[in-house]
Amino acid sequence: MTSQLPELLEAINRLTKPNPVPLMQKEIAELGIAARMFKRTDPSLLDQLKAAIGSNIGEKGAAGRLANERTPLDIAAFSLYDQIDGRIRAWMLDAGIRPSTKANPGDILRRWYILYMQKQVEETDIHRHALVVERWVSAIEDILDPPTRQELTQACPKCERRWVTVGEGEETQSRSALWAVWREDPDLSYATCVGCDTTWLGVGNMRLLRIQLDDKEKVNA
Repeated sequence: MTSQLPELLEAINRLTKPNPVPLMQKEIAELGIAARMFKRTDPSLLDQLKAAIGSNIGEKGAAGRLANERTPLDIAAFSLYDQIDGRIRAWMLDAGIRPSTKANPGDILRRWYILYMQKQVEETDIHRHALVVERWVSAIEDILDPPTRQELTQACPKCERRWVTVGEGEETQSRSALWAVWREDPDLSYATCVGCDTTWLGVGNMRLLRIQLDDKEKVNA
């Protein structure tokens, strides 16, 4: 059971713990710094998402303000935070505990993990939970730091799928299974297959994927 637990814990840590922000490689070169250093520590991704909602709904005096004096509500951030909060509370209920309505979802998730790791569960179930949390991390990062997306037309080396079908009825369409997602921090850039949920995190792993794809094209040429 334990082999998949580090994967789940790493995803939970990325979601709930403060995030040290490293210097970019360019900054390291300019400063002449040999070791990897951090320029600041950001709040957890969940806390940043909550702050990104940007609404003063519920604040004292908010109801009496003019519409143009209120902070606009970020619907995407609000919806995602609400979705994550609800799912985490459902997991805790499944563990036999009803969390307080005032409890922070990050604290609930970490408490849930302690209870979860004490159970006898299947590796596939642990992996399934890890994928859910990893998707939350990616969705929050997409809101906080909108990425540049690049469609890759080659087949995924893991599942061999080149295209996936999305939508229903008349809106059904085929899209590439493989995508590259570029962020300012190269360590947070990644490639992913929406067909099998495989992810290559960081520019180094993305380069390895590129080599795999190029080698396969040479063989098939």
